[in-house]
Parts: sequence; structure tokens; C-alpha cells
Amino acid sequence: MILFDTTNPAIQRAGTYLRENPSLYYIHYENYDQTEVNVTVKITDLDSNIVTYWYTTIVNPQLVIANQQLENDTVLHYYSKDVSLKLNNTKFPCLHPGYGGCPPDNVTFNIEITEGHQYGIIKNEGTDETNTIFTGISWQELNSTIFTYYANGVQPDSAATVRIRHSSNDAEIPLMEFEFTVKRNTIPPPSEGGAIYIQLDKKLVMPSDTVNIYLKRINEVGDTLEFLPMQRFQIELAEGSEYGRMIDVESGQTGDYFNDAGKEIKLIIEDNIAAETAKITIVAQCDLLMWGGRTPISGSVKLKEEEAAERNKKEEPITPEFIIVGDHLIGVEEVIINKTPIVVEIIPEEISAGDTARIVVKKRQQNGSIVEFPAEQEFEIGMLEGCLLGKLSSGGTDTNYINGATQPIYFIADSSADSGLVKIRVGLKDSTTGNRSNKGGLQTEAGEYCFLNSFESVIYKDADVKVEKKYEILLGETTYYQARYSDIVSGKLVIDELSGPNLWNGGLTYDVWGENPVTTAEGDKLGVYWEKEKPVWEGTTITGNLAKGLIRLVGRYWEEGKTYKVKLTARTQNGDEASIVIEVKKPGKLGSSVTIAKDVFGTDIKIDELCIKWGGKLGIPPQFIKGQMRRETSSHYHFYPTYLYEPWTTQFSAFKDNQSLFSNPFYVQENATTFNPPTPNHSNVKDYHYPTEPVSVWYMIENYSRIVHTSPPGGWEKYGNRRGNGELYFYDVYTTPQKKFNKLQADANEKYDVKNNHSKKTIANNEARENFIKFFRDEWNGEVSGNRKGLKNIKAQTRIAASYGLLQLTYPTAIGGTVNYPVNLENLPEELLETENLKWAFNHLTYFINDAVNTQTNKNGNWQEGLEGAYLNRIWKRWNKWKVGYPEEVLGFSNNYKPGK
Repeated sequence: MILFDTTNPAIQRAGTYLRENPSLYYIHYENYDQTEVNVTVKITDLDSNIVTYWYTTIVNPQLVIANQQLENDTVLHYYSKDVSLKLNNTKFPCLHPGYGGCPPDNVTFNIEITEGHQYGIIKNEGTDETNTIFTGISWQELNSTIFTYYANGVQPDSAATVRIRHSSNDAEIPLMEFEFTVKRNTIPPPSEGGAIYIQLDKKLVMPSDTVNIYLKRINEVGDTLEFLPMQRFQIELAEGSEYGRMIDVESGQTGDYFNDAGKEIKLIIEDNIAAETAKITIVAQCDLLMWGGRTPISGSVKLKEEEAAERNKKEEPITPEFIIVGDHLIGVEEVIINKTPIVVEIIPEEISAGDTARIVVKKRQQNGSIVEFPAEQEFEIGMLEGCLLGKLSSGGTDTNYINGATQPIYFIADSSADSGLVKIRVGLKDSTTGNRSNKGGLQTEAGEYCFLNSFESVIYKDADVKVEKKYEILLGETTYYQARYSDIVSGKLVIDELSGPNLWNGGLTYDVWGENPVTTAEGDKLGVYWEKEKPVWEGTTITGNLAKGLIRLVGRYWEEGKTYKVKLTARTQNGDEASIVIEVKKPGKLGSSVTIAKDVFGTDIKIDELCIKWGGKLGIPPQFIKGQMRRETSSHYHFYPTYLYEPWTTQFSAFKDNQSLFSNPFYVQENATTFNPPTPNHSNVKDYHYPTEPVSVWYMIENYSRIVHTSPPGGWEKYGNRRGNGELYFYDVYTTPQKKFNKLQADANEKYDVKNNHSKKTIANNEARENFIKFFRDEWNGEVSGNRKGLKNIKAQTRIAASYGLLQLTYPTAIGGTVNYPVNLENLPEELLETENLKWAFNHLTYFINDAVNTQTNKNGNWQEGLEGAYLNRIWKRWNKWKVGYPEEVLGFSNNYKPGK
């Protein structure tokens, strides 16, 4: 990614860009490796230090070589055709060369004749180089150069086929071949002595246009000269005479053939032409008349002396000249008639309510090729039909008629739009193309369509966009639905998607959903969770049940490459029925904060993508996963891989419950001085790194608590805190040390009579703390038979008695029957910190989820306690049964990460 300073495009840097001015920058994305990536840009106001995060999704272009071939295209011999290679981006139009969806710089292109080499040649108009093949053309060169096929080789007997191949060195861009016909030309080629230049004031015209023609001479060296005033011409409409007629300006004669015309001609295009496009070929011929010397030569024509004197009145002496008849000159030119010389594309042609389509207007050139309009070109655009389905948008204006719109232009479907067709008319502003009569009803009466203005443009094109009322639900998103009758007259039952858990606009107040309201329309699993009368939640508080007539759906499954659709059906008491199909879609984000963290190797983790991937696969709302990760990972480094050795709990309780841990390959023997096998090389572990060699239990407690030291040597107070009065506090989690300290504290309080002498409280607490240290450091054996006494003499099982990763799965749980993490030397405990091994934590989580599902009365999705209730009481409470309030904490965090687009 490169940042560009708009005031100085030469200045560009990757990564952090510090600059006081200006406030506008361009960002050029250069990564073509991934189909779609999320990008976060951090913007800091240097005056206020206010930080803003800008999020966007970059979609890699899907490029194809455009087929610009016109159907049944024919090129006369001596003529040419544009065969330049163009690209289309199937994701979006490639409007800006080098940016906005164009190929990488290392992609090159080829243009070659694969059939019909004898009939012509390709010319690079930028360099004048000619060849039958051009290879290694850069994208920049393609955008600045025209490649033309000239049919100037062998003249075919009647017609012959020429095939052109466009290709690239990128295997993902498929090659494209097209062919056209080279036809024998009965019009003689230009002479070697020059040609007639048929000068047209326009070559691309519409019906009823007038074209002004002026004949000039091109001499043998390519200079353009005026003919003598008395030069006469034979001029005819050799092709397409049915589409127009000529007027000789000098004589006023009209026709499609003149044998003795002057050099100024007008071509009048017919008013009514059935074809969308047509062509008129003009051929002019003459025997060149030019002034000769004073001595007549054979074949010359003597000019009248008085006329010669008039022509040469400025010369001295006045003497008559002679006219020499020179080469026979020929000129050929084409006029393209296009009823709509603009092309309008709607991308995409079908959208859902609330979505946006882009209206792309391009210009059709006289040779049939399609090019972009200049950025400043203005258009007149209006909606003809579908007035209630949405609005047009250009330059910050949203309405149904814009006179003076510039690209980009959009149609934005109303979020509540029903299905329907929108007809849009796009006109070329200031489209006056000569003497054109306004025939054919091109003007519209004010108010005839969706706008009150008259449509002024006479060059226009109509296009359609289809709006479909598509119902979508994001993975993890909650939506509510009701049924109602659309009106009393029609009695049509409809389903409304609501913005919250409240009936509105005539919603039926009795149960219309029955026992099986949601069925699978597409996919291998029911794509949503549903409930009818379960609690309504505000944060972590239950506020009541859903009203009768409402149903709640939550997006449950989504996977890349799979489609999950459900059918929601409502049935009234009198048998009326309505249904809609709802598709589960991928969220664009989970909340608005913390989307990027780093794994154990220091590589970026896309947290939202990770949660969406696992949530969509397992049927867990992704915000629940993100909320639990937020609760389990470091409070200082959210969503970073976290390691936590548990000296007060897992170190001893796990061994009491599972004697096989003593024979585990990672059990640290009391005489061990090294780990075998050694720990992996992880550079980024929070809050503190796991030990890489054996230490005592007391070493970990002393270094990672404030029990002994006011400031822990290890930097983190994980295993105990000390209040200002010397009282020890164990976070309402570690009950064994808390109970022991409370007992020692009570003894000290009695000794110093703290009840009657409050000034002795700190002394009593410090004495209790000293006794606490002596007891656990020198005497306590963890209540495990066979252990040494005193935690200073017991090896810390920092590999086994620890929790790992984004969900803090403990190693003893990981190797248990619900998870089945392999017990061998190839699967180290510390590798549970690695992102790819998060799957083992999900094995444990889904075990609780499946167990909860099996206890519900309705297996189709309507859980007995509701979605949040089931996770609070049957899943999160079992995940961490030691911490009071843990489920509510997870739900609270989850509510901060609700899915969004």
C-alpha cells in the first residue's frame, strides 16, 4: 500500500505517513495475492491528537479481456480497424488506468494476427511500428496507444477472415480471440500522386443530422492543400445511399451522385432510420487541375484569357496561364450513423432494496469501439419508471432527475423498496449536433415521468435496473419479523422485517408462526436460530418476552463457497399464508474496534475474520466468540495470544483429578534442569512468556504477584494482589490462598485486637502476609500425596498446568475426552497458543453447545432458555465455573461486537 500526497504526487511512502498538510491523500493498493482484504488506516489529528480509524474492504479485480467485436463486422480492403486490447473488471469498471481495479505492473499483453496474415498488418499508432504480432505490451502503453489493423495486404477475391488474438502473461486473465471479414473493395486505391481528403465536420451522426463536407487535396508528400476554385469532382454515396442525400452547395443540386460537383457538399441524414447503427461511404474522384507554365503542353486545357487575367490580377505582367491535367485522385470517407452514440451500463443490473448500482456512461466511437467520456462531461439523467424504488445520486445530489450530472453516477434503491423495474434515461448534455429536427417525440412533457422537468437531451439512452426485495441476515445478527395484511381490500398477507422487537403498522397480535416457522431453503443446515417468546435483552439484562406475533431470527451458519437460505412462513388463524426467503450473509465487521492483533510469531491476525470463520462454521454467533476472546485474553493486550500458568488451581487440582498427568511426557520431574523437548520459539506471548526451563512454584508466585514484592519482578500481578493496608486479594478466583489468608488475617486481628484498635490493622495484615508466605513457601504441599513440602521445593508444571491461546484452553482439558489434543512429543502444550490450533478450544466449546442443544425441548432452533440464556447458563458458566459473573462479562463484551456491514 502506498500513500500519495495529492499536492505532490512524487512524495509517496508505505506505512505510517506523518505530514501536517494537506488533508487529502490517495492510497494505492498494490497487493494482488488475496481475493479480498480488509484495510485499516489510522488517521491522527496532529493538533488535537484525536485518532480516527478508517476501514475499507479491498476487492482484488477480476479482469477479463473485453470483446469489442461488432457482430458481422466487415472491413473493406484499403480500410482499417481498431484492434486495441481493452480490459473489463467483472467486479467493477476499470475507470482509472493504473488504479481502481487494473492489473499489476508485471502483467504484459499481446496482440497478434492468428489467421489472415496475408490480408493486412497491425500498426502501433504511437511508434508507427507495423507487425503481425506485438508482445510484452505494458498496461500503461495499452492505455495511451491505439493498435490498428490495416487491410492493405492481398486483396481477397470476395471476402476473407482475419482472426486477432488478445492475451497476457497472467494465467488468470483468459485470452480472447475475435474475427472479422476483409471484403474485396471495388473502389480503386489512392494514387501515388496523392489523394482527395474528404473533410467532415463530424463523422459520428444521428438521424436528421447535417454533415458539412469540404474536399481538399493531399499531395504526394502528405501535405494538405486547397484545390483550385474551378476544380470539378465526381462524388457519390457508394454505400448507404438509402440513409442520406447530398447537396452540392455551388449548384444547389440534390442527389446521391454528382458528376460535376464543387468542393463544398452537404450530406443530409434521413430522419427515419430503422437500424440502430448504419454507415454511409462517400467516394470522391477527380482529374487534378493545376496551374502550368506559359508554354502549353500536350493534354493541357487553355484557360480563357479574361479568366486567367482575373485569377492573376495581382501578378505583373498579367498573362494567361495554362491548366495541366494531372493525376487521377480518389478519396474515401465514412460517416457512422448511430441513433444512440452513448452506451449506458448498470452495474449490477439487479440489486436488492437498500443496495446501490453504478450507472456507467461511455461513448461509442465511429469505428464501433467503446471509450470513456472525459471526467468533466455532463449528463442529463432521470427516472422514467419505478419512481418509488429509489433515487439517482451524483456529486452529493440524491433525487430522481439531475441535469448536469458527472460520473460517477449511482442509483440507490430505497431500503424499504419492494420488487420492481426502474427505467432510467441518460442524455448527453449539450448534445446539439448540427441541423437536427426534433422529430420522433424525443421531448417529454413535464411531469410525464418521475420528475417535473422536461427532458431536454436529444441524444439519450434508456437502461433498466431491477430491484428485488431480497431479505438478508448477517451471521450473528438479530432481526425481527411480523405478519400483517397489506390492505383491507386485497387482503394480502405480508411479512415485514422490523428494526426492533416491537410490532408496528398493523402487525397481527397473535401467534402466526406455529411450531415449524423456519425451514431450510438452501444449504446443508438450518441457516438461522429462531425463537418466538424468549427474553428480550438490553445488554445483559432481561427486559421481557417478545410480543405475540413476533419472531426473532439470528444468523447461524455462513461459510465461504456455501449458501444458507431459510424460508420463513406465517400462517393466520383463517388459513392465509405468506413466506419470504432469507439468506445468511457474511458480516463486514464485528463492532467498530480492535480488528487486528498479532499471533505468537508477530504476524497480524484479523480477529473479525477469525471469529466469522469459526462462528459461521460451528453455528456460534461470531460476536460471542469475539466477546469470549476479549474476556480470556490479556487485559492489556486484547486478542493477543495469552499464556497463564495456574499455580493455585491447575498445578494441584488437575493432578488430584487425573493421576495420568504424572506420566505425561511434559511433566517436569523434581530433579529436572531442562525441558525435554524444549519449548517452541514464540516471540509474541502475553502477558508474560512461558518459562523455557524448570522453576519452582514459589518462583512463579513470587515473580508474578504482589504477595512478596510491592512491584512484581516479572512485571505482572497474576497470582495475588496487595491492597494499601497490606491485605492480600486473590480476584475472587483463587479460593485456596484467599481462605488461608483470611484465616491468618483473623488470627492477627485477634492478636492485635484490631476490632478495638483500628490503627493496628496494617500491622496485623502484614503479619498475616508474612505468615502466609512462610506457610505456602515452606510448608504447603498442594494437598497432593507424595509432593514435597513448600512451594519453593515443588517444580512448577508450567507446561501442563497452564491455559493457552485466545480462549485460554487449559492443557489438561485439551488432552481430555471432549477435545482430544494429541499426547505426544510432536504436539507441544505451547503450540496451543498458535492460531491454527484454536480448533482444539472450539472442540471443547462445541461440546458444551451440543450438550445444551440436547437438553432443549425444540431441536429445530427454538431453545428453551433462549439464545443468550443458553450461552449464559449452559455454556459460558461451564467454561469457567470458578469466576462468579464470568458469563455476564462475556455477554457484555459480546454486545460491543455486534455484526455490521
